Amino acid sequence: MDVNALRIWSVVARNLPEHASNPIHTDEGARAAGFPRALVAGVTTYAYLCHVPLAAWGQEWLQSGRCEIRFFAPIFDTEIIVCTPTDRIVDAMVEQDVRVALDLGCGPVPAGSVVMDGSITMDPPAEWLDPMLVRLADQWDGYADRAGDSLRLDGEPFVHPALWPALANQMFHTQVVRGPWVHTRSRVQHHSVGVLGEEVEVTGEITRRFTKPSGERAVALIEIRSRDGSLRARIEHEAIIALAH
Repeated sequence: MDVNALRIWSVVARNLPEHASNPIHTDEGARAAGFPRALVAGVTTYAYLCHVPLAAWGQEWLQSGRCEIRFFAPIFDTEIIVCTPTDRIVDAMVEQDVRVALDLGCGPVPAGSVVMDGSITMDPPAEWLDPMLVRLADQWDGYADRAGDSLRLDGEPFVHPALWPALANQMFHTQVVRGPWVHTRSRVQHHSVGVLGEEVEVTGEITRRFTKPSGERAVALIEIRSRDGSLRARIEHEAIIALAH
């Protein structure tokens, strides 16, 4: 993967109605939490940032690339996101207005290696979450297009990489959070390309819980596999699961 192929890209952020089940993505819920208006979902911002490596590296990044995204401040509806790639020695970074940053692996990961390293604390016993079976169709189809990114890859109808943290969000939303919540960070390792229409199994475990001034947080290690057992992606996912009052 050539970091010189990365190009700047911008888009007007959209707050998709499908995220309204989390009150933080509605005007009323966001104001109740102290924000001026609805927050654009972190996974939508991630979808925008993915445009840069997808346009440059395409299927190669979907098969074996990796990334880490951290959110430092909210993105609001109708704000302009400017994704600006910057070179580093071994990685590429796509930055948006200093508030979110996406670190990208710029080469395939060797077989058997895992991006999750010693920075993840796996203190037993872990809290296992209930597995989810999800068919990647309907609401999972055309996510980036609905958010304002019409980039198309040649070939099969590949799953957009934003769907992997979106599935992690779904697991958090249905099993972990209490009330309005905020996605703060994800580390994603791609292992194989997902295809629209396939059924995948999502498994996860809470590896850490802690509290900061912003509220209670949880970190989970989540795996997404096809029905034949092929690993699609592994994610370390962090969120504020209960906002401080």
